Amino acid sequence: MSHRYGSSFFVHLLSLGTVIFFIVMAYQCSVEHFVHGNLASRIGMVTGCVFMAILILWLYVRSGLPQYEISDAGLVIVRPWSREMVPWQQIRHVDWKFAIHMIVIRGSDSVIAFTSTDHFPRLLDFLHEVREKSRCTLSPRLEALLDEDAKATRPTADQP
Repeated sequence: MSHRYGSSFFVHLLSLGTVIFFIVMAYQCSVEHFVHGNLASRIGMVTGCVFMAILILWLYVRSGLPQYEISDAGLVIVRPWSREMVPWQQIRHVDWKFAIHMIVIRGSDSVIAFTSTDHFPRLLDFLHEVREKSRCTLSPRLEALLDEDAKATRPTADQP
């Protein structure tokens, strides 16, 4: 049985909208007299806007597009250009980078995948399945979060 997890539609809309905003700003800075000052100011603004657009687009493609499929054989990372199967034995550790809102899935010698925790519906369900199937270690903060979630969703003796 296979389950698919991924980012919400809002992530796609926000990312692409921000890229378009920076491209329009680069155009405005280069063509019109939006930037008051000398040529160096304009070149700096255009360069900064183009850099931000490329950076956001790279981050979007790297972390916003992947879908994760949980199968009995392993974790399948589905991107528009590739489909990578990672056997459960290769997943060693899952870490929650709380300050930057990232979940990092590590193998024995490298990062296998990472995803933002913002706007990722069913993130806890995804992490419960990864922990159950891979038997990997978790960061202490992530382990506490999943244990707390399991206690909150587990029915008590009073509930049917």
